[in-house]
Amino acid sequence: MSRAPLSTLLSWALVAFTIEADNEFESAVPHVTSQDRRDGRPGRGPWLVGTRSRR
Repeated sequence: MSRAPLSTLLSWALVAFTIEADNEFESAVPHVTSQDRRDGRPGRGPWLVGTRSRR
């Protein structure tokens, strides 16, 4: 079984880090989503696109 090249492994690590940093930012910063607007919640903070719902 051959191993992936170093550049591929580093790319995977960078993508994983970026996703985790984005998730932490979303959970730490007050923001507005499309679902908030549909539910009639007031808009406070920047508008972010997310895949998780805040319940």
